[in-house]
Formats: sequence, structure tokens, C-alpha cells
Amino acid sequence: MAAEGERREAAVADYRKKLLKHREVDSKVRSLRESVKELKKEYDKTEDDLKALQSVGQIIGEVLRQLDDERFIVKASSGPRYVVGCRSKVDKVKLTQGTRVALDMTTLTIMRSLPRENQCNACMFPEYARRACSMHVIEILPDNLSVFPACMQVTLRNSYRLDCSLQPITL
Repeated sequence: MAAEGERREAAVADYRKKLLKHREVDSKVRSLRESVKELKKEYDKTEDDLKALQSVGQIIGEVLRQLDDERFIVKASSGPRYVVGCRSKVDKVKLTQGTRVALDMTTLTIMRSLPRENQCNACMFPEYARRACSMHVIEILPDNLSVFPACMQVTLRNSYRLDCSLQPITL
């Protein structure tokens, strides 16, 4: 009986060693799978960047309206209006009226949607200007007040850029 107990203890110890080794290998496999996922994402991004470099060019436009599930009327920044199709990867729900899009120059297909454009001069100070002087007051001329709401939106989103009060100039 003593020999059988020793064999049993040896088998249990061997089982524990194998179980620990299996857990180590399993954790290594999981980490390698995660790294493969990250590398695949990086590879796909690089492929997209290469495709963008090889493409002829893109036109920036604005969606005027959707004709049907596949076709849109887009006004190009250069002036003309086009009836265009849409790439399958682009989310068509996001292509509402006023959305900025990039069109392929040769096929006139919507390649991707672009972020909204803000023309805000008061909020985008150069880095050296922010370091060189502390600005307590920015004066806005009355004819520039139409740009003010867009400036405030950008300022609120990028609050680190401005630390000052805004006062209109009366002429």
C-alpha cells in the first residue's frame, strides 16, 4: 500500500507540474494572439496608407442630398455638383445633408466622410505666441463676431489653448 500511495503522490505532483506548464503556455498563447491582433491592425492601416498614396487624388465636397440608397448629390469645393456613388465601407447613415466628404477623382465615389470644418483664427494661436506672452484680453472686431460661435466651440473643446476673457471692441 505504501508503494501505491507513493505512486499516487508522484502522479499528482507530475499532474500539477503539467498543469502549471499548461497555464504558462496558455498565457503565452494569449499574449501572442493579442500581439497578432495589434500587428494585423497596424498592417491594415499601413495598407490603407499605401493605397491613399497610390491613388490619383481626392476632391473635397459636401453632401447636398441623398437620391436613393446608393446615390448622393455632392457639391464639390471647386463648384460643380455631381451625382456620386458611395464606397461600401462608408457608413451611409452618417452621410446627411452638409456632411463633408472626400471623392475619388477618377470614379467620383465617396471614399470617406470628413470632420466639420471650422475657420477660427482667434483660437489657433501658434505655440510660440502662447509661450511668449500671456494674453488676458482678446479683442474681437464687430465684423468678426460671426466667427465667434465657432471659436467658442473650438475653445471649449481645446480649453488648454486659451486662458483669457473675450471683449468686443466698440467703434
